[in-house]
Amino acid sequence: VVPGTSACTPPGYRTDIRPDHKGPPTEVTLGIRMADLSEINDVNQTITVDFAVRRQWVDTRLIGWEGCRLATSDIWFPELALKNSGRMFERWPKTVSIEEGGKVTFQQRLSGTFSSYQQFDNYPFDRQEIALRFFLLEWTSEKVKIVKDPVFTGMSDLLNISDWQITGVESHIEEERLEATESVHDWLIFKV
Repeated sequence: VVPGTSACTPPGYRTDIRPDHKGPPTEVTLGIRMADLSEINDVNQTITVDFAVRRQWVDTRLIGWEGCRLATSDIWFPELALKNSGRMFERWPKTVSIEEGGKVTFQQRLSGTFSSYQQFDNYPFDRQEIALRFFLLEWTSEKVKIVKDPVFTGMSDLLNISDWQITGVESHIEEERLEATESVHDWLIFKV
């Protein structure tokens, strides 16, 4: 084993190159499940949430390494970012599991308080739709495509929120230009 590498990482593996980098865009399946919603702050226009997030993709360079668990720093790893202002806190170790065929699975628990941009024109008889906008930080749509995970996406049956009735969640994928870099990214829009 070379210092700084895992016993499971194939020799010569480059973390800066996406899977099948000369082929079509790498597909990353993204699922977001709202584990809890503890606050919607009307005054500050924020939402405090707890999510379980699952990302999956295929990296054929990892075929033959089934059963290995690796640190995300040991492989190509698409970092998730949130456009809403706020800070995400990760609660679980940053490790992935390798499955048959080079399938990579990463699960994480995220929490934080994020901007929510609500409109209260008809308060208290209003209906709000709060959107959280996720994207893969360093990867444009030309290189990496997000695919919605319909099995994992959803919400827990019991949420810790008072004074609000949560009627459901939904998500969809959009392609949108990131203002700061003028680059086009796939976005997963998660609506509460």
